[in-house]
Amino acid sequence: MVKVRPDSPRIAACVDVQRRLFQAGYPCPRPLTGATPFSGAVATAEAYVPSGALLPTADHAALAFAEAFARLIRLAPRLAEVSTLDSAPSWVAWNHDGDGLWPCPARHRPVDGATRRRDDA
Repeated sequence: MVKVRPDSPRIAACVDVQRRLFQAGYPCPRPLTGATPFSGAVATAEAYVPSGALLPTADHAALAFAEAFARLIRLAPRLAEVSTLDSAPSWVAWNHDGDGLWPCPARHRPVDGATRRRDDA
């Protein structure tokens, strides 16, 4: 799987975290490359994972997701062990200083009560 994104120092740190999680046995794709410059952006590659066990959607779903999240936190490197994770993308900016409960992603804008990609306008 190849992903190409706008360049950011954060991408290299995210790949490092994912690599460490994979090495620790967390069920995530294995990074095949680091963050590599690509046509003014940055590309990463990770192993394709064709299938896996889905977490339950009912009954004990909350417990299963909480256990998976707790394992991820336990296995992840500490913040001081990786390069910068700043600045967070707008879609994860839970602690933003703007109006509203959650900021609208930078590449989206409200259209008639819905959200649509700018390049779809």
